[in-house]
Amino acid sequence: MSPRILIVRLSHLGDCVHALPLFHALRERHPQAEIGWVIQREFQSLVEGLPGLSACFAFEREGGLSGYGRSWSQLGAFGAEWAIDAQGNGKSAALLLASRAHRRTGRARSDWQEPFFSGVLTDSAAPQTGPHALDATRALVRHVAPGARWRTDLAILDEERAHAREWLQAQGAPAMPSLVLHLSRPNDIRAWPAEHCARLVELCRARGQGVLCVRGPQEATHFAELDARFSGDAGVLHWRERSDLRQLAALLEVLRDSGATFVGPDSGPIHLAAASGLRTLCLAGPQAHERTGPQPGRSLRRAGGPVCAPCLQRECTHDSGPICMQISPQEVLAALEDRER
Repeated sequence: MSPRILIVRLSHLGDCVHALPLFHALRERHPQAEIGWVIQREFQSLVEGLPGLSACFAFEREGGLSGYGRSWSQLGAFGAEWAIDAQGNGKSAALLLASRAHRRTGRARSDWQEPFFSGVLTDSAAPQTGPHALDATRALVRHVAPGARWRTDLAILDEERAHAREWLQAQGAPAMPSLVLHLSRPNDIRAWPAEHCARLVELCRARGQGVLCVRGPQEATHFAELDARFSGDAGVLHWRERSDLRQLAALLEVLRDSGATFVGPDSGPIHLAAASGLRTLCLAGPQAHERTGPQPGRSLRRAGGPVCAPCLQRECTHDSGPICMQISPQEVLAALEDRER
């Protein structure tokens, strides 16, 4: 009988992307295993199409006790013998117990966000040896699948890439976009200001470069001015209000092959781009590249920025707001030109 293994990584997008090497390593070292993954519903499309994933369970973050009850029932029916916590907090620990697995593995106690809950583990990895979030995944992979190859990709299928090419062709763009620009909510401390995004698009279009603007459903209402400004420009494409993350990853792989660069703040989409092999330029403000920046990838910080950056906070306490994200479009364009040389 094939063993059953459950991965517990619920959120956020970038962190779920960072857990992909764990799945690939388990798939390689345990080819006969049935592997399941429990993840928050909004990120489910990231992993449910992974070749070799037997089951994907959607955790309802806002579901309260009834949501936990449904997860308890679903995970119990899956019947994992081994559950692996790649998150390290109270929610993931509860789902680890809900799996009823005899072996419960996770990160070292020192690498848990909420170390108290690491007591649910039966064994743990060695502490991470580097500062980056991915280093905790490396330590966990070495523990559960020693010698396995390190893979960060989504194992995108040929037909998924073909659909991405069809979408690009249907947009009627005169050329493949050379810039992918992530537009994020202005109330996010990491967000690059909307006026800077629009100006960078103008500068790239003046050079004859195509641009693809990427945003999620939550950003739909924040960029009406940008949409209106470029509504008649076939060289400015928009990926918006689309929740299928594998479709986006397939598109990023197609653009990777054409030499495009992804520009955006240190949030989930840029980590998806890096995992897809796309060149990235991270606009860093409150974040520290060595801890959370896309790997591989390059970060750009505002010239003469505030001494409080990077603060590693999710809320800005500066009197003028997150001025660390006031990186000029000209600085970004210069960094892009430098990469082209």
